[in-house]
Parts: sequence; C-alpha cells; structure tokens
Amino acid sequence: MMKKSMAFFKVCAGIAGLCGLSACSGFSSPVAESHRTLQIQRDWTVPSLNADNLAARKIHRSTGVIFQNLWIQANSLDGVIAVKTSTGDKVWKQQIPFGSEVTPAIVKDRIFVPANDGQIYCLHAGTGDVVWTFATKTENIAEPLLEDGILYVQAGNNSVFALDAATGQQIWMYSHSDSQTISIRGGSKPLLNKGLLYVGMSDGVFVALDAKNGKMKWEKLLNPRKKFRDIDSDAIIDGELLFVFGYDHQIYALK
Repeated sequence: MMKKSMAFFKVCAGIAGLCGLSACSGFSSPVAESHRTLQIQRDWTVPSLNADNLAARKIHRSTGVIFQNLWIQANSLDGVIAVKTSTGDKVWKQQIPFGSEVTPAIVKDRIFVPANDGQIYCLHAGTGDVVWTFATKTENIAEPLLEDGILYVQAGNNSVFALDAATGQQIWMYSHSDSQTISIRGGSKPLLNKGLLYVGMSDGVFVALDAKNGKMKWEKLLNPRKKFRDIDSDAIIDGELLFVFGYDHQIYALK
C-alpha cells in the first residue's frame, strides 16, 4: 500500500483565437490545434500518514477543511494533519489512535473531530493542540453538527450527545435501544430545525429530539422489512416536509 497523500493541482486552459464568445454557438467553429493549450501542474503532494500502510486497506472518507492558510485533513489510521495550502509544508500533526473517518466541524479557531477511538477531540486549528476531549466510549463515524455553540453528534451505538463546544461538557445524551444483531457501519449527521433535532438510527427508526434537553418528541419506524434497516443518510427539510433516504432504497417524506 502506498501512503495516503493529498495533492493540489492547477489546471490552466488557454484557447487562443476565441473572441466574442457570445457570438459562438457551442464553439461550432473549429480551432486550430496549434492554438490549444492544456496544462496540468501538480503544486505539491504530502502524505497524511506517518508511515506506509502495509496492513489491510483502510477507509479514508473524511473531507478536509480550510482554516486561514491551512488545509486540515483527518485520516483513518493515525490522526489529523495540517499543511500550508500554498506549499504543502506540514504545520502540525495530532496523533489520534485509529484516526477519524468523518468530516470535522470547524468554527473560528476550533476544530471538532469525532474519532474512531471513542473520543471527540476539540483541537486548536492553528496549532493542533488538544483543547478538550469527550469520551463517547464507542467509535464515532457520523459527521457532527455545530450550531449556536453546541456540538451535536451521533455515536456508533445509536447515542446522541449535545456538548458545550467551548468546554466539552455534556448538556444531554439520548440513547436509542436497537434490538438488531447486525447493521451497516455508519451514522447520520443530525439536522436541527425549529428547536427539534432529527437523527436516523440503525434499526430503521427516525427520531425527533428536543434540542434543549434531548427528550424524544416522536419516532417513526421507516424500514421494518429489510435485513439492513439503517437510516444513515443526512435528512433535508424543505418547507413542512422532511426528506430522508433509507438503506432499503426508499425515499421517505415526513411531515
């Protein structure tokens, strides 16, 4: 296995002799080959891992975030790295056992990383220093939601936590009982709307929680039929309707 790397590319396309594009319909006039240029230049490449990964292939599905002139990227093996967007020079690396597979949340100079080691990390985006940690005691594989100073995150055991983003103190926790013996490894990003927090569960149940205290307002079993019932997709609200996609290939619309 090769090192997992991040690469920045520049694509420059110059097509000479094309004047007054509004007068051309679909570039119908042929352009001389000598006037066409396409250049792709690699600015830099940097490995996100400390060493070559010689074990089984791991899942790298976290999306990076940008803070000032830094690109911050988590991997699913050993932690989070920050590099300069202009040069690829490493600025800091925070070691996290088993890394993180989800896109972190970021606000001002704080980045929040739900990790595979059963911890949620709050890091200083400029230095990588740990500001606080919170133990969910299970892997965290769902993207968190940060709203009005509160971090909402679903843990891998169908628990939902609301944390004070400044201190990491728990505000409330909701635990959903799942009687299934097998499910898909995944989780949904919470959705906040008009004081309600919406989250999908691994047993096909979709719940609405009071965002202030975590008490359940209602729940709906969407998928009672399939072996895998998971509701891991992110929900979307449009007007009075809420849309969510299930592992049973069905699109659900709820009032």
